[in-house]
Amino acid sequence: MCEDCDYQVTSSSLGGHALLRISDLPTAITDDLTGMDMVLGTGLSPYPENLREFPSVSISDASGPWSCGNLGNLELTGAPDPGGVGDDEIQPDDEIAAAAVHIAYDWPHGGVRSCSGVLVSPTQVLTAAHCFHATTAPKHLKLSVGERAPVLQPNEPTFGAVSITTHPSWNGAKPALKFDLAIVELDHKVSVPPVALAGFDPLPNCVAKVEAYGFGVGAVAADMFDWGILRKVGLLAQPKLCVDAGGQHCIDTDTLLAYTPPGGFAADAHGLCHGDSGGPVVATCGDYRQVVGVTAARVLAVPDNRDIPDETPLEPLAAAFAFTHHNVCGRDDAVGFAATRLDSPEVQSWLAATLGWPEIIEVPLSKF
Repeated sequence: MCEDCDYQVTSSSLGGHALLRISDLPTAITDDLTGMDMVLGTGLSPYPENLREFPSVSISDASGPWSCGNLGNLELTGAPDPGGVGDDEIQPDDEIAAAAVHIAYDWPHGGVRSCSGVLVSPTQVLTAAHCFHATTAPKHLKLSVGERAPVLQPNEPTFGAVSITTHPSWNGAKPALKFDLAIVELDHKVSVPPVALAGFDPLPNCVAKVEAYGFGVGAVAADMFDWGILRKVGLLAQPKLCVDAGGQHCIDTDTLLAYTPPGGFAADAHGLCHGDSGGPVVATCGDYRQVVGVTAARVLAVPDNRDIPDETPLEPLAAAFAFTHHNVCGRDDAVGFAATRLDSPEVQSWLAATLGWPEIIEVPLSKF
């Protein structure tokens, strides 16, 4: 759109997508879009071929006019080279990577939202409940299983979804993120072995170093198109994780597992980021690798000059958006990461019912 045009869409070189300059929006909508960083700033990124079917709309920065010439000078060069497909540390025979799931769908306010998950049965994907908007319809989901860079490979097969089932105790509350789990039912079976889910406390039973898999943002720069590529991040399990120096305000370890990056929080080793929500956290337990948690949030520190909040400050790691400044990675005030536990009775019973696990009946020893 031109600065002097009144809602007139010009021809677009983005394969049917129009770049819209929308002004005079109600304040509530403008604040909502700004809060989610749903703003297309200077420097347009190429739209990947396989995402052009999404009816996404980008909102221009209200400061500074666009001109029709800006659109005319747009050159599409194709998807950027990610420097290889996925994380170089992921081996070809990695069974977790083979079962890793990328989830993408059109966000109600515009843009393509991205999240992570893992295959837990031939037709079911475990992910985070906060990955979805309350009005997200299963038919709008597009899922790729075992692909290292699904959004950059338009010819790779994708799966559809027929249902989204969240844990009954999940209420969307932030930042508590209790029982932040969802099961997505696929429209057909996947010929990939599902992962093993742990039903015990990983702290005393597993190695402290874990690996988190996800399709989140990997670059620090906000203007880079750098999500939808599978990566593996090493983390260290912590029995306690507090956000204040005094150690009086800590995450709820009854429902969440706490982790910190082994190499600290340098910008080039930020750990997890937006879009990694729902991805599996894998630990070595005895002779096996098992999923012990589902990535939920980054844990943020409380500055010394700020009052302690009523809730532990957790920043959900869903919402890797195409073409938005929401994709910023690296936070100096992060103290760790939180994953939803899978070993609590409330989660285990829900998983058993939703995944159709056989019922286990305990018989007292005195009966024998």
